[in-house]
Amino acid sequence: MAQDLMCQSAIEATPDVAIISEPYRQLPYWYNDNKGDASIWVTQFNGRAPDETLLYRKDRLMDTGVGDILCFSGYCTPKIKIEEYMMYINKLASEIRNGVNRNKKLIVAGDFNAKSTCWGGETTDEKEFSWKPCAITVRSL
Repeated sequence: MAQDLMCQSAIEATPDVAIISEPYRQLPYWYNDNKGDASIWVTQFNGRAPDETLLYRKDRLMDTGVGDILCFSGYCTPKIKIEEYMMYINKLASEIRNGVNRNKKLIVAGDFNAKSTCWGGETTDEKEFSWKPCAITVRSL
């Protein structure tokens, strides 16, 4: 139901791209990661096509270019240990650095399951602190 609502909303709003985390099912016209947790739908409603030469696809992380924008979709399970989480965030930061060399604009979206009062949560967990090096990397680019 929620996925159908997202698709209908996209049809009505006609965005260039929709970034999806942990979909009920991945649709064949989306760009999908290897695990089924992160997707990018380049809608082509406005004539924008994906740049498949920029495609990065791994477990729970993927990106593709859309015009001059590099789009990332990610998902991190809440059950992951902090060491694995740090590796995931470091990989994301590395891919962002690589991608920014090719594209000027950047969209990073997903469900990274980190709790923080910075983005409206009631508490902050140790995963939130993992984001600071990634944010500094992006800010310095």
